[in-house]
Amino acid sequence: MTLAAGRRFASVSAYAVLQRSVVLAASRRLRFRGMASFAPLSAVAPSTLTGPRRREFSGEASSSTPSSVPPSGPGAAAAGPAKGAEPLICGKQTNVGIFAGAISKRVAAQGWCVIDAVGPEAGYNALKSVCTAGTYMSDFLGERHLVVTPEKAWLHQRTAPPGRFSVTAMLRFHVWPLAVPTCKDGADPEMWFSSSTNPGKAAGLMRRAVQDRGWASAASMGVQSAEKAIKTIMIAQTYLAEYLEGRSLGATFRLERFQDEAEEKVRIVLSCSPVPSPPSLETAVAPGSDK
Repeated sequence: MTLAAGRRFASVSAYAVLQRSVVLAASRRLRFRGMASFAPLSAVAPSTLTGPRRREFSGEASSSTPSSVPPSGPGAAAAGPAKGAEPLICGKQTNVGIFAGAISKRVAAQGWCVIDAVGPEAGYNALKSVCTAGTYMSDFLGERHLVVTPEKAWLHQRTAPPGRFSVTAMLRFHVWPLAVPTCKDGADPEMWFSSSTNPGKAAGLMRRAVQDRGWASAASMGVQSAEKAIKTIMIAQTYLAEYLEGRSLGATFRLERFQDEAEEKVRIVLSCSPVPSPPSLETAVAPGSDK
């Protein structure tokens, strides 16, 4: 072997040894880190955990609890809407036909139903489901209609790491059958809701109509206009508090097809009138109750 070849062989061998040592060192570091990352869960302080794992340590329920009472702090108690009946949850991807069947079954079984919805799309699906359920139950209802009383509720969620109590506003619909005056098929409603409707002004018009003749009618098309209609009903109930004398302002909803020039469209027609307090509220458990 020549002197040059021997030097090249020595340099290559030294490089191979150095490369092997680097790989071994890296593998040791990775092994150490892996052992540290799989430390037993009992060695981790509960205060450092967030989300579902923290709820397991604190003993809180893993699911959020809805309440129609505003929260007063992290320890505020929240009760369900009624004894022995969890609300039906409607989402923006909910199948209207299937959900209408669930509403029909609940109303037929216990005489009333409670629906919770978060967001305008979910609320719109809930209204369409009530309309469809009314069609399903036409023989059962007879001369009655499915009355809806909307209210604002709060979904109690987890406590954020800084200690801030997180809540989400949602809509709660109380549904039950009742004989009430409604806008007849083909009749033009008094009010039309759009995405730009001012709910406060519309509530003033609804209050005047209810006080003058005992009921009011309106129509809406689409998600945004339906949201404005729901807000209007809740605001009008506040305006009519003295007139109602402890009663609620209920609404009936139905789907109606109509011709707009050469195109057939579908709208929701609603009728509002004073109704007794929903039976789901009368059987509700008070917040903080142990029952």
